[in-house]
Amino acid sequence: MTQHTSDLVACARDGDEHAFERLVEEYEGAVYRVAARILNDPADAKDAVQEAWMIVWARLDALRDVERFGGWLYRIVANVSLRYRERRSSRRSTLNGYRALLGESTEAAAGDISQTDEAEFLPAALEALSARARLLINLRYFSDMPIQQIGRVLDLPTGTVKSRLHRARLAIRKEIERMRRSNA
Repeated sequence: MTQHTSDLVACARDGDEHAFERLVEEYEGAVYRVAARILNDPADAKDAVQEAWMIVWARLDALRDVERFGGWLYRIVANVSLRYRERRSSRRSTLNGYRALLGESTEAAAGDISQTDEAEFLPAALEALSARARLLINLRYFSDMPIQQIGRVLDLPTGTVKSRLHRARLAIRKEIERMRRSNA
């Protein structure tokens, strides 16, 4: 790290926003490349870098040795990027849960609604369920919990779990059909 950079860090620690802006300009390309390598998505990388800079600004006074600013900054960018990647994989598992739920609900009443329409309305349809039905759907489709285990967790017979899941899927289908008609 150059003396110039050390001076900028010291000034930024004292609240000099102009010095902080200069640090951002100096490191912007390098930290973006770190985030982009982790995330493989330009938009997510840009968001992660932005969030990392907000964290750096908020915690700059916690940096004990200004000479270590670069390493400290890169660790923050990497950690934020890894959290973004975890959230993205969490969204993927939610999408997989939607697909599983759509697959079973489509089998139950084949073909009256396309899966594209179902996917569009499914989040709102889930919200229309009772809390108990939503819990069953979440345990089964979004946590991949077997029906027998759901029964043990909720202290319900397996047949009751199956019938409540069936009724919840029918309620979802009915709600999706209602939303589809109101949007037509």
